[in-house]
Order: sequence, then C-alpha cells, then structure tokens
Amino acid sequence: MQVKKTDILITALRLFIEQGYHATSIQDILDQTNISRGTFYKHFQTKGELFRDVLVYSEEKMYVDRDQLLIGQDEKNKDIFIRQLEVMMNYRIEKK
Repeated sequence: MQVKKTDILITALRLFIEQGYHATSIQDILDQTNISRGTFYKHFQTKGELFRDVLVYSEEKMYVDRDQLLIGQDEKNKDIFIRQLEVMMNYRIEKK
C-alpha cells in the first residue's frame, strides 16, 4: 500500500490531538502509518515541518467543507452563512 502525504498528515493530526505534540514521536507516526523513516523524511524534514503542514492541511480542509455548503445556494442566505460558521467553529472545537 502506498502511503500518501495526506495519510501521514491525517494520522499526525489524530495523534497530536490524542497525545499532544511533544508526546507524539516520529516513531509513533511511523508505527500508525506503517511507513519507513525514509518515507517520512521524503515528505518532511522535521517533526516541526510536519506540524506546520498539519495545521495548513487542517485549515484548508475546514475551508473546503465550509465552502461546499454554498454550492447551489443563494450567497445571501443567512441560514447558509450560519451553517458555515457552525462548520468552522465545530471544526476548531473538534481539532482542539
């Protein structure tokens, strides 16, 4: 199975939420994704770089989910706007 960079990001995000950034080791991420250290370093130079990319990935996913609510809807619809805010707030709460 080919592990994609996105798979590593999703796994790291989950582990960072569950264990905290400092308590999550690169080895934890390797074990959870079943990849080699070389594969990890092919995508990320450091754990700090991974963390930055996790934050960017997480924000982008939130915005995509928010924007999908507008597809086929009236941009002036206040209910859609409220649902968009709820998506953003819930996402931040969920991801701590």
